[in-house]
Amino acid sequence: YLTNPFLDKDSTLWIGCASQGVFFYNPNKQKFQHFLNAGPDQKPFNITRILPLKEDRYLIFTRRQGALVINQGGTILQHWLELPNGIRNFTSTGATQVDEHHFLFICNNELYLLDIERGAIKKLQYDHSKPPLNFRQIETLENGKVLASCEEDLLLEIQLSDGAYTYKPYAQLKNLAVSTGFFKTDRTGNLYISNDESSLLVLAPTPEGNHRFSYELPIGGGITSLTEVGDKSEIYISTTFGLFCFNTATCDLASVIDKDKWLLQTIYAAIPDSNGNLWLSTNTGILKYNPDNENIKAFSRMDGVQAEEFNTHAYLQTNDGGIFFGGINGLNFFYPDQIELSVKEAPV
Repeated sequence: YLTNPFLDKDSTLWIGCASQGVFFYNPNKQKFQHFLNAGPDQKPFNITRILPLKEDRYLIFTRRQGALVINQGGTILQHWLELPNGIRNFTSTGATQVDEHHFLFICNNELYLLDIERGAIKKLQYDHSKPPLNFRQIETLENGKVLASCEEDLLLEIQLSDGAYTYKPYAQLKNLAVSTGFFKTDRTGNLYISNDESSLLVLAPTPEGNHRFSYELPIGGGITSLTEVGDKSEIYISTTFGLFCFNTATCDLASVIDKDKWLLQTIYAAIPDSNGNLWLSTNTGILKYNPDNENIKAFSRMDGVQAEEFNTHAYLQTNDGGIFFGGINGLNFFYPDQIELSVKEAPV
């Protein structure tokens, strides 16, 4: 049941729907493109990872909607809904590219390999005499090593061969970490690993292509993104506790707090634009933050934001400066320099 539509003086269309609440739309305020807001079952895609492919195509992993390839306009080009063991509408909680055509992803703490060229998915076998792993994140380093964060099993190196995988401890964290969560790398190859979401362990690269413990940062909340702006020595680290600024030259660390406390919340990603601003996906929409003057502009569903809530790891900056943010209701895509800020006061 729909109520009679109402068009207010700001040209916003309002419609009430029984058991669904109130919906609104204003075409003049849509600043962000919104893709994948309805899947085959008419439910929105809940995005968990975005990985780049060639020719402006992107591999998207989801909760309960499998994996798919889209172009930059949001058109679905390929869609995988079923795994080889019969699991349909599968959920992937982590993914990484291992070579030109193969992508490794997690489903129900099992590892699968997607051959993007052949369009085939293979379940990888492992030694079942060992306890099952609790995968939190998998990533491929620049040197080709595949690392997995596995909670109490800490950080592991994953090795693939002939439809199977093996693993071994990485970086000797047994006496340093309680449980590992998400991790990120900076441009020099340092690893920043969440330690029981109470601190970050920083591991420096070694000449042999491994990592060793360097120091610990008192940053809680689990790392969700790491951002380096230009050639500065400052890096921004986002967590479920907010945004932090760390100077790698002086080792100064500070929590970034704005006057309205917008930044004291879960921040899933911080991506810089060409003007030095940071674009943040959060639990209250999208924020534009200027570190120089500390100004913040908040964007909501009225601006075309997919929903207030976004997701960890569901972000990507394209080669031409575009930004993808994924959340519980699909994807937003935009070019920062094309976002025009409204100066018109909202009607009361």
